[in-house]
Amino acid sequence: MFDKLCRSETLFTAFETTAFPGADLLAFFVSSYLDEFQPVYPIFHMPTFNLEQSHWILTLTMAAIGSCLINTPETAGYAYPLQEFARRAILVEKDKYNTSTKPVWLIQAMLLNCIGLYHGADIQAKEYALGALNDLVSTLAYTVTNFRPLFSLQDARAPLPSHESLWDATSEEDWKVMYHGDNVSLHSAIEVLFIEKRSIPNICEFGHTLLLHALYQRLWEPREAAIPSSPVWLPGVPMYSKWRNSACDCLDTLHWHANGTIAKAAGFEHPTVLHLHAARVVLLVPFREIRNLATSLANATIPWDSRLERNSDWQHAWRWVNHDQYKARLSMIHAGSVFWHVRRYSTSAFHEPVSVFLATLALWAYGICSYNPCSRFSQTASLPTEARQDQAEDDANPTFVHLDRPCDDEIVQLFVREGQTMRGNVTGVGDICSPQGPSKVLKEGVRILSGLVSTWGITHEYIDILSRLRDCTSLPMTAMTG
Repeated sequence: MFDKLCRSETLFTAFETTAFPGADLLAFFVSSYLDEFQPVYPIFHMPTFNLEQSHWILTLTMAAIGSCLINTPETAGYAYPLQEFARRAILVEKDKYNTSTKPVWLIQAMLLNCIGLYHGADIQAKEYALGALNDLVSTLAYTVTNFRPLFSLQDARAPLPSHESLWDATSEEDWKVMYHGDNVSLHSAIEVLFIEKRSIPNICEFGHTLLLHALYQRLWEPREAAIPSSPVWLPGVPMYSKWRNSACDCLDTLHWHANGTIAKAAGFEHPTVLHLHAARVVLLVPFREIRNLATSLANATIPWDSRLERNSDWQHAWRWVNHDQYKARLSMIHAGSVFWHVRRYSTSAFHEPVSVFLATLALWAYGICSYNPCSRFSQTASLPTEARQDQAEDDANPTFVHLDRPCDDEIVQLFVREGQTMRGNVTGVGDICSPQGPSKVLKEGVRILSGLVSTWGITHEYIDILSRLRDCTSLPMTAMTG
């Protein structure tokens, strides 16, 4: 089948390289998938899953994902060819089921292939993956380029996944003892979380991840109602502000549950914790404007000079730091926690590179807008770094907070309330609001992403943007007149 789909020009363009990994290497890729990906995203019911009896296309998609999880240059070259081979095989296989229900194995294979293609380096493959998701997945997602979810909560009427103990039951008898009926739907669970501020019991960690994405979906409901045709400052819209506070309370509820799991694991952070921190960053940071600002500077489409303060994206980010300061500082705690988690508890999951990228941009934007290099040429500056530090030294309260380390709740609340008099430190960076802080933040983000670079191809894109942004903004800002 590889010869037919990838070596000849009959149906698709032939591969430039025709080498196919041997049986031992494919088995290693599949083993990597089962050891690392399956525990985080339990797509298969392992007590009844039989690899030897599974369809070869499903095994191929597992191997393709597994090849992404082995962080070595030697195996990284297999990831995209395997994903593309699987894509072609799925397209041919799907034609057999055009007028009938697709088998479960094919849906699983399509899902895995979409994940691999979207988080790879090929732009056309990402577009294909997004299109395929519209036809496949009834859950929710956000992307770096456009944070609008693909689906509505009204689509999420199926029961949430069962607890791990039930899902992993090895016999029918054990399953019957633990089974107490189906879970509520995602739609119902998010309503309970929002109205009663409590989570539904007996939900697995993947179910909590789905709840996080459902919270993000709820973000768009008040935004769509609040946003007029002209630009608007969302934190100033009462309905949106009220909803955002409620969403933060819901995330706190989910985090309490996660902290209980961490305590039982003697301090080890499970993958849901990264989702919780990243959700706060997405919720509290104006990423469309910050991403636009970062890519425009990296691509040199806007100059790094004093005219920057006239740029609408810069103005929005500056306003966020200075007029939405409490939520901005809260987001810094969680952005730093993303660094902490990925450094120590990485599972090589596909959501890790994008989480680090978003956290890096958030820390950079906060630091550069607080330091405000434009202030040397205008009178619109915020409190200078030196004055901030002098004020902090005269205060009896702590003068700094480690953003990328676990913090006492009292210190976190103090930083959120009075953080303008405290230094926000990050390992390898120091004070993110110092003159060199934003540049060092970008360097640290690139360093963390480089540890994931052979894992998911999209990481190269993130590293490239951050590196070019650092090259541009580490230079002294030029004064311009007129």
